[in-house]
Amino acid sequence: MNKKTLLSGVKPTGRPHVGNYFGAMRQFVDMQNDYNCFFMLADYHALNLIQDRAEMSQKILELAIDYLALGLDPQKAIIFKQSDVSEHTELTWIFDAITTMPYLMRAHAYKDARPAKRNCCRHFQLPNADGGRHFALRHRCGAGWRRPETACRVREGHGAEI
Repeated sequence: MNKKTLLSGVKPTGRPHVGNYFGAMRQFVDMQNDYNCFFMLADYHALNLIQDRAEMSQKILELAIDYLALGLDPQKAIIFKQSDVSEHTELTWIFDAITTMPYLMRAHAYKDARPAKRNCCRHFQLPNADGGRHFALRHRCGAGWRRPETACRVREGHGAEI
């Protein structure tokens, strides 16, 4: 019988709490016998809250220890750091290019981040008017969306916050 694949993870932004345990981590332990499991230490996701390298490294280590302490077995499941897999950033670029704002506005994680006015960034790739080259505009959650034509001028090759 072929096992289904499970990919999930937790941001290393602090010690896991009871919500993490009942919401995800307990199920991780239960599912590792029935699924091909890949559990991620979602450090890229945590960059919205932690930019200090030493703090991030410590939190990643603590989360890995917590995964093991809760019963994840490295013989049954793969535990990995998100930033060690370059395909995550490549896929992010692709999703960034094809995800529309109306679709994003339906995403619970995005909607949850907006009221908290967290520094979560969203990059949009827009064609440059002179020749189809692209540049990136950044949108900060909670700042409100403005149409690209009202954004500040951007020199090619540089991002600008709108």
